[in-house]
Amino acid sequence: MNKMKQTRRPVVLTVNGKAELVVQDAAGYQEILDRLAHFGAVAAIRLGVAAAAEGRVKPARQALADLQEKLGISG
Repeated sequence: MNKMKQTRRPVVLTVNGKAELVVQDAAGYQEILDRLAHFGAVAAIRLGVAAAAEGRVKPARQALADLQEKLGISG
């Protein structure tokens, strides 16, 4: 714990010389989760931009109408 607090880096625990477990403080773990969420959003935006550039999009009203029809929802 002291090493982790001093360095603010995760500690790798080994068994027979092989990495077996990583121990990390809660703030550092939350930072990783936040970064993953950010990168996931960036990836989704890139896919959307690529789809638009390739013409694989339709107006929102049409997409919603198609979805309502597919799900059997009356508007």
